[in-house]
Amino acid sequence: MEIELYNIRYKNIIESFSYKFENGKVTSILGKSGSGKSLIGYIIMDLVKYDSGNILVNGSSSYNLNQFMKDVGYVFQKPTDHFFCKTVSEEIGFGLKQFKFKLNKMESQIRESLSMVGLDDSFYDKDINTLSSGEAFLVALASSLVLNPKVIILDEPTVYLDYNYKCNLVKLIKMLRDRYNKTVIIMSNDISFVYSISDNYVFMDNCKLIKSGNINDLINNSNLLSSFGYEIPMSINFINMVKEKKGVDLKYTNDINELVRDVINNVR
Repeated sequence: MEIELYNIRYKNIIESFSYKFENGKVTSILGKSGSGKSLIGYIIMDLVKYDSGNILVNGSSSYNLNQFMKDVGYVFQKPTDHFFCKTVSEEIGFGLKQFKFKLNKMESQIRESLSMVGLDDSFYDKDINTLSSGEAFLVALASSLVLNPKVIILDEPTVYLDYNYKCNLVKLIKMLRDRYNKTVIIMSNDISFVYSISDNYVFMDNCKLIKSGNINDLINNSNLLSSFGYEIPMSINFINMVKEKKGVDLKYTNDINELVRDVINNVR
């Protein structure tokens, strides 16, 4: 599903914002705190009423808002602020009940969603208040995925995740995009994560779109990233150095083992 924001204006905060989030692509919105990243997500989800402009879904401004809410899964940076239920299974099943899914299939769908985000069956009956911040994020993600959305919006998804969970999330997002053609929108300042998962990027500053393009623009132009005040990951410096010195194009990854394998394969 494609979502396009066209000439969106909001109070005196956003003067004009236009961008098309491509179907089946992962787009990351970059920007420092207060740049407006989360606000764009809120506008898409109708949590904030914009003053003028249009939101187009698959090229049309006429769409059913209730169906849209089912088709778009949003995971907040602090999901615990939006939990409704006492246990993990009740929380994940909440949306299923709201959209009247078959009760006899709910348990299997809940367990499958837990497995997708890397949580085992022991989490099924867990008290929601006993979860770590990282586990809470993954439960919120499972709550979105259980509805099989066409679009997934993740607000700072790696803030509370350890290295293993982060690697699992990278694999999951790639699978959702490549196998199921999901559209994924990510708000993040985790540059290594953004590099490893994104097709496109958007830079925001002071609630304005400053620059956008293909993620390879950033990989091949480290100075562009530096100009926005971001530290260039060592892996990017290494990849660019190999290209400059040896003329070899290595595929970017935040997994050091994959990078080493790529180096070895190119040496051969």
